[in-house]
Amino acid sequence: VTIRSTTTSILTQTLTTTTTTRSTTKTTQPTTRLTTRITATQTTTVTTTSTTITTIPPN
Repeated sequence: VTIRSTTTSILTQTLTTTTTTRSTTKTTQPTTRLTTRITATQTTTVTTTSTTITTIPPN
């Protein structure tokens, strides 16, 4: 009886890209003293990147 044991090493990596953008806009109303309307926009961007590669060597 012959028993063969094969060991396979697997390397796994993941590629994921996520981008989140949040924008907030505030507008002031004109008053008697302030005749100009002011608009302020704040934009926040968060980017997360991870990489995945799966390699299975031949037996």
